[in-house]
Amino acid sequence: MENIFDDVYLVRVPLPRSPLKYINSYIIAGENTLVIDTGFNTDISFNALNDALNELGIKNPRFFITHIHADHIGLVGRYKNNSGVLISGEEYRIIENSSGTNDYWLRMNEYLMRNGFPEEDLNVAFGILNSIFIGTYPDLLSIKFQPLREGDLVRAGKMDLRVIITPGHSPGHACLYDAKNKILFSGDHILFTITPNITWWPSLENSLESYMNSLNRIKSLDIERTLPGHGMPGGDPSKRIDEIIYHHHERLEEILNVLDGEMDAYSVASLIKWNVMNGEWNIFPKTQKYFALGETIAHLHYLEEKGKVKRIERNGKFFYKIFK
Repeated sequence: MENIFDDVYLVRVPLPRSPLKYINSYIIAGENTLVIDTGFNTDISFNALNDALNELGIKNPRFFITHIHADHIGLVGRYKNNSGVLISGEEYRIIENSSGTNDYWLRMNEYLMRNGFPEEDLNVAFGILNSIFIGTYPDLLSIKFQPLREGDLVRAGKMDLRVIITPGHSPGHACLYDAKNKILFSGDHILFTITPNITWWPSLENSLESYMNSLNRIKSLDIERTLPGHGMPGGDPSKRIDEIIYHHHERLEEILNVLDGEMDAYSVASLIKWNVMNGEWNIFPKTQKYFALGETIAHLHYLEEKGKVKRIERNGKFFYKIFK
């Protein structure tokens, strides 16, 4: 545990079997204690976070969850808090309408198959992902949540934190901004060591455009310290935001260059240069293909919205071609 600012502590919670290795959980101690994000619902993650809470003398903290991925929300079910877990309204609606996210993942898998992911490979990939993190979700339907809206204020310790809804990485991802101290708790919206995965979501058709718009909103804020969900903390995020947006525009151009006739998204993804396994698609782990395909679809949907690509549905499958 690291004391990074006044009563703000960083706990690097292990994520067993995940390539991310750790999640940054932030504890704001003092009056109205708040924990921002948690870790997987595993004993290894729980022990790390709980040891830090015990060291600070905190028994039943409030939680703020930036988004519904299992590495962020996983441990909320292990603590009793009558006031409810703080989460954006959009993320809460996913939980409420999708049997605690189970239906949501099934809809995503069906859509990936309609975009060319071979069913056998998809089943293998999802089985692995389910065993590592999707299957570690707590029973979300049994947990009390307190949905938040854009601009809501959360008091924690000496900090007044404003909720900023930043869709993209997930439909209702939310950051917390302390204007007085110029601090942003960015969750997975802005990461300094890797580029956040932007995929297709059933309730967010153009996730990439939403993401880039959200980045530009954050860029307009006065920020001196950015505390992300993974990797090392950073300062003013403006330069990193520019880098991320540039990366996505490069990827969009790459997709336009590889599109040849009518192609499904899986075929497009296989021709893109990825920073995995030296870019050799044939030897990609199937789990990486799962994420790569989702990101490719997000970029294709963006291009479709901009009138550069046309989507064609045939026999329940989707194909894409340059719009002329």
